[in-house]
Amino acid sequence: MKSKQRINLYESVWEALGHYMEKRNLKYFDMKIGLNFLEDEYGITVFKHLNSSNGIKVRAVNMLGEYQLHGIILSKKRIIGKGKKSSGHSKYLLKSGQ
Repeated sequence: MKSKQRINLYESVWEALGHYMEKRNLKYFDMKIGLNFLEDEYGITVFKHLNSSNGIKVRAVNMLGEYQLHGIILSKKRIIGKGKKSSGHSKYLLKSGQ
C-alpha cells in the first residue's frame, strides 16, 4: 500500500474517532477512549492476528497515543510529527502532563 493511501485510511479512522467523541461529549482523547472506540465501532478487542484493515485502525489509534505521550510518532522508517503540518485532529489531544 502506498503511503498516501495509508495516510488517507488513518485520517478516516481519526475522523470516525472524532465523531465518536463528539457524540459522547468527550473533549480530549486518551487511550481508554481509543480502546473503547475500537471495540464499540469495529468490534476490535484482541490485538493479535489482526487483518490488514483492523491493523490500520489499531495503528491509527496507537499513533494518537504515541503523539500525545511523546510528541512524536514512531515509525520503523522515521520519526513523524515534529514540525509536520497537523491534519486538524490534534484538537482532541492533550500534551503530556495536562
